[in-house]
Amino acid sequence: MTLRLHSTDVDRRTLDALADRISEDMYRWDGTFQLREVGVDERGFVHVGVDDPKKAEPLVEKEFGPRYIQVEHVEQAHADVG
Repeated sequence: MTLRLHSTDVDRRTLDALADRISEDMYRWDGTFQLREVGVDERGFVHVGVDDPKKAEPLVEKEFGPRYIQVEHVEQAHADVG
């Protein structure tokens, strides 16, 4: 087993609070971009998954600040039927 430790300048409580704030605004962006997922990454940032990072990143960073946020493209989730 490999264990990796990442030093960060932020604590988990701060990241959880930021992720909660971003999640609360999930539907605010409808029509501009789709916010598909938000979660804390143990490396010290909040992962924000969207359909269009080029549109989303400046808006999310303007609203919540650029620190501790990483905006990336994620595909639409599909439910397995079967």
